Amino acid sequence: MSSSKLFPYKMKKGQWFRADDITESDIAVIVDSNTDTIWFWEGQRSSARNRSKAREILGLLKKKYIPYRFKRVTRNSPLEVLTKLEELKELSFTGKISGIKYELKDFSRVLYILNIIGGILAIISMIYLWQALYWTETSEGLDYMHFSVDFTFFLSYINISSYILLAITLMYMFSAFFGGILKKKSFYLLSILAACAIFVAFFMVRIWDVILFYEEIDNDILIRKDALILFSFCLEVLLIPGMVLGMITGISGLRSINIIEETEELEEKEVIKK
Repeated sequence: MSSSKLFPYKMKKGQWFRADDITESDIAVIVDSNTDTIWFWEGQRSSARNRSKAREILGLLKKKYIPYRFKRVTRNSPLEVLTKLEELKELSFTGKISGIKYELKDFSRVLYILNIIGGILAIISMIYLWQALYWTETSEGLDYMHFSVDFTFFLSYINISSYILLAITLMYMFSAFFGGILKKKSFYLLSILAACAIFVAFFMVRIWDVILFYEEIDNDILIRKDALILFSFCLEVLLIPGMVLGMITGISGLRSINIIEETEELEEKEVIKK
């Protein structure tokens, strides 16, 4: 059995327009072309005046869809009709956020792109940390167990890396927060894991002077080789998964949006042909 074709409309200025989203302030109908039924829905915050007006202009639909039955949406309505209404309500979510006029797909695309940018920044931070930790001179003349590092050079790269890691953490947390609101469970969980991994790395970088064994000599510092290697290994264990999770969630999310858009285009072409 083929799935029903549902076409939503909402009332604007006394006329019915194709609905891309709805809110609790709207009055809408859903035309089910398979069951020859028009489902009438009134938002909880819709005004009495609009409700009265909507009932009047329903006559226009009755003339257009003469064989169709008219039914009010209730809890006992078909699941696909109720699901369609929930999808339309979710699409109106971003319109409620001040300054954001994106639809749900566009807003989701922003979150996916943020995660990809976070993954790229994680790579950049690893490069900066590599420069700070390994562009050094082995102090074999003093102690073969230490690296000798220019303190000013080392501190500048460490600070830049920490700022990048903090930015990545905030980006992942932003994505996770709205992913949770938009009920994107897997995206939410993976973004949270990525944010946690990057934040721990940020915390380690900020307290490097507590973790690493070092000694100051003029403008240089001597860092224990074994401590530096262990410190670097721990950072990579955190940064690589954070980078990978960010890239995977972002790229897979963008691909899913492309698939949805291609499907919608095909459905629109089929409707036009009919």
